[in-house]
Amino acid sequence: MGRSISPVAEHDTVCPMSRRVAFFAVFAVIAALPVLTWWIVGDVSEDGAEDIMFRAPELPAAVDVIVVFGAVALVVCGLALIMTPAGRGHVGRREWLAMLPLLLLGLFVGFAARVLTARVGGANIGGGLLLFAAPVIVPLLIILSGVLWRRIGNSD
Repeated sequence: MGRSISPVAEHDTVCPMSRRVAFFAVFAVIAALPVLTWWIVGDVSEDGAEDIMFRAPELPAAVDVIVVFGAVALVVCGLALIMTPAGRGHVGRREWLAMLPLLLLGLFVGFAARVLTARVGGANIGGGLLLFAAPVIVPLLIILSGVLWRRIGNSD
């Protein structure tokens, strides 16, 4: 009896996008976020310091640029795809709420990697604190995201 008022049905007629493509874009953003955070934070080493907790992988400058460009491209393209009308039809507020812990996890991992690989004069106290916090924070964020995803699945 007339047209469907569902936002998903309306958007699918404009630009069909499967739910699988929308969630691939979401997880591309989540996967690229630690690399992007690593790049944005930059080197936090002290001048002239020699002590290092973990050695960062040494990549040639060209590879470094390609990896960062790839991460930026994944985040920008993924967000652009999600923000289209068709993407918004598949990724709503509840899904964003469930993805928020994973986005925070990506930020934490990128920042922690920079702190753990910083050259310091003496003890890397920040790196030590992050090593103690990571076994609590990482599983907590993953479990929180899983619980929120399960709630979304049960509410449909």
